Amino acid sequence: MQEPTLRILLLEDNPGDARLLLEGIKDEGKGAFEVTWTETVHSASGAIRQRPFDAMLLDLNVPDSRGFDTFANVRAVSPNLPIVLLTGTEDEGLGLRAVQEGAQDFLIKGQATPAAVVRSLRFAVERNRSLQWHMSKGKHSPGGRVVTFWGAKGGVGATTLAINTAALLSQDKLVVAAEMRSDYGSFAAHFRKTVHANLSELYRTPPAEIAEAQVEQRLVNTQLGFYLLYGPQSVEQCQPLTPAHADRLMELAARIADLVVVDLPATVGPAHETIVHRSNCVVLVSERDDSSVMAARLAIERLRAWGVSGDVIHVVLVNRSAVLESVSKEKIEEVLGMKITGVVPPSPDICGAAQRASTPLAVFRPRSAPAAILAQIAQRVAATAAGPMAMLPADAA
Repeated sequence: MQEPTLRILLLEDNPGDARLLLEGIKDEGKGAFEVTWTETVHSASGAIRQRPFDAMLLDLNVPDSRGFDTFANVRAVSPNLPIVLLTGTEDEGLGLRAVQEGAQDFLIKGQATPAAVVRSLRFAVERNRSLQWHMSKGKHSPGGRVVTFWGAKGGVGATTLAINTAALLSQDKLVVAAEMRSDYGSFAAHFRKTVHANLSELYRTPPAEIAEAQVEQRLVNTQLGFYLLYGPQSVEQCQPLTPAHADRLMELAARIADLVVVDLPATVGPAHETIVHRSNCVVLVSERDDSSVMAARLAIERLRAWGVSGDVIHVVLVNRSAVLESVSKEKIEEVLGMKITGVVPPSPDICGAAQRASTPLAVFRPRSAPAAILAQIAQRVAATAAGPMAMLPADAA
């Protein structure tokens, strides 16, 4: 069965470059592409208004627009049109910025082969179709579920567990992992990228005025099946996340996604209780040393004081080293008064390799022993998240 023809809009003001692109796409695409050529943002905008396109190939520097503004101007006309950028070597930074803010890919002019152009366009179309399908599906559902990961103290691995859970559960649903915090988070270190558009910009907006589209615009595609919402990315952006802002952002994120995975900082802030009450499952992450276990016990006591049902709390232990002595699982359960959901084994070599590849371990080495444990934890967490929100009824609390 022949695949449908893909309608591509090309914005390129150089006739020679445009001719090479048109011929290359025609030859490599084997009749699967229909390309419309325009030379200005004005003419491209007119073409978009006249007919639908499946994707756009866009040169950043044209007669009526330069640099990042070209991408922004076209995006304003058609926010859901997947865009592949054509940049010069000196504009590579602009290409990265545009990808962080919604472009599907960027290619260096003069270096990208026809095969690379065609492949990038196909991937852009497929990724966009998947996103739009999930968005549509999510918008017609009664609301997404929320799983919150909270470290008993800093550095115990809560972010790593949150990211792996997001990757594992994104196979059959739209998953968004969100940094709900006032300060700089860990997503940038895990994925080796910072972003210009992040949630901190919305902290300055009155909560009632924050729109769903503003949150959608800040989704960063990991290209691994799930999306990220970054917290502050600089000292200047760091400011308190108020309960009212947290409540509104959580509400909108749950409208967009089937599942929202929240990475909550260990230090308790004003918005923690609000986020927890918006959650269907709370995963407390701890190491096995005495100080971490006592911090986990205090966190459980705090959750109960907030009226959180013990049925929605999971405790996950992380083993950093097989050499160091640690408290036994049974002793920890006795101290916490709760069963342990899972114990992640030490795996420094695999973890290091996954971190260097900027890929969650469960995706990087899916058949490894730690990946199997992470998958079990993710499934148990997902089963709990299918239930009601974390807060107990008023008479039970």
